[in-house]
Amino acid sequence: MTTAVDVNSPKTLWSANVLGTIGVLSFIVEPGLVQGFVSKLGLSEAAANDLAFAEMIGIAIATYAIAAIGAKLSWRTTVGACLAIGAAMNVVSAFVIDPSLLKATRFVTGLAEGGVIAISWAIVSMTARPERNFALYLTLLLVYSALAFWGMPLALSTIGLKGIFLFWAALTAVSLVTVNYLPHSMEERAHPSPTSVDLSLPFLIAALAGVLLFNIAVGVSWTNIFLIGMEISHDEQAVANALLVAQIAAVGGALGAVYVERRYGRWRPMGVGILGGAGFLVLLLLYPNYTVFFLSACGLAVLSNFVVPFILSEASDMSTTGEMMTRAVAMQMTGIAAGPFLAGRILNFAAGFTIVKVMAILLLVLSFLALIPPMLERRRIMAKSPA
Repeated sequence: MTTAVDVNSPKTLWSANVLGTIGVLSFIVEPGLVQGFVSKLGLSEAAANDLAFAEMIGIAIATYAIAAIGAKLSWRTTVGACLAIGAAMNVVSAFVIDPSLLKATRFVTGLAEGGVIAISWAIVSMTARPERNFALYLTLLLVYSALAFWGMPLALSTIGLKGIFLFWAALTAVSLVTVNYLPHSMEERAHPSPTSVDLSLPFLIAALAGVLLFNIAVGVSWTNIFLIGMEISHDEQAVANALLVAQIAAVGGALGAVYVERRYGRWRPMGVGILGGAGFLVLLLLYPNYTVFFLSACGLAVLSNFVVPFILSEASDMSTTGEMMTRAVAMQMTGIAAGPFLAGRILNFAAGFTIVKVMAILLLVLSFLALIPPMLERRRIMAKSPA
């Protein structure tokens, strides 16, 4: 008989946060990686987006699998296997030259990453204070992404894509040491959240649609933010510097969620984060210069990372079993995967990024509208529940 793990223990929380970062090593810096595919592999912008999409669709498929059968799996065994496969596929990626084979390799890498992401995020959602713990996870993630964005041009010019993939392989392999601190399964969720209820299927579908639309918007805009900056500035290092500052500022957004967590509820933070992000894209659409790009990149990074803990916690609280969280993660990864795909289709038919920006703005607004009905319903049920 196995011993249950306390999901609120520091070792388990730290392990989940590390694994959540390992799972997104490549896609969190996808703008820089897409630029590397263009500059180092000689791919078109559309082809580079398609290559990013291959990895992201692998992540999305894995998160769907975890949502469907995750409760029946050994989480330790699953994460261990995913880490081993991810490390191996990053090594293979370092030595593949053919674009078609690289696409297949990144797809398998995405499958491994998706398993790690879904389980590590589910663990965070099982804790007593998920909003705070998601925000702390995002802080660790953003520190990594800020350093990675800043160093990506130098890394591409010195060690190239090969060295970057090998570095990711080493980090993935080392993270195997965290596996023994994970819960064995979802059954180790000690108690349902006191703020969770069981919503009917139509409301769950609406909530998942909201999560999906929000993340398609993020995928469309953020995956191409480097290329959008290059269209405006034509200075690779200047764009990288802007994104470095954006990632550093985004740490403030994540930490802001820790401060706001128990002070202002979820409505206002979600409205500010989602609609504010749309506002920055409108600003960039109307005034495409480097200063506005700098401000918009910072604003998008801050607000998107500020709002994510609230969106995920709200979705998780729409069921008492914890399974809604794995479904929300599947929608999140699907949306981020669909973003590069849709952007690639747009860029095949329209020069520049105007339509990409317009699409992201509309998707953000629609995502907030989709989230309103299930949020109202959860509040209604909570209000009727005994204190």
